Amino acid sequence: MRESVPAKATRLLVTGAVCIVQADGLTVSAVVQGDTGAWDVEYEDGHWACSCPAYKPCSHIRAVELVATPAREAVAA
Repeated sequence: MRESVPAKATRLLVTGAVCIVQADGLTVSAVVQGDTGAWDVEYEDGHWACSCPAYKPCSHIRAVELVATPAREAVAA
């Protein structure tokens, strides 16, 4: 059976595959070591993006969201 996006995101996080490069309340930049490569994950202007070819939102984005969700005040600004 295929692993769900939330389950994979949790696995990536607990195995240390998530590296937050920068987070300042308005933007987030991270590298996630996925099963098939390292992927760049970014949050900017209210939108998440990942360099992987998977359907979005992917497990890489979800893993970063678990630890680096932008502040509500910053998103509303």
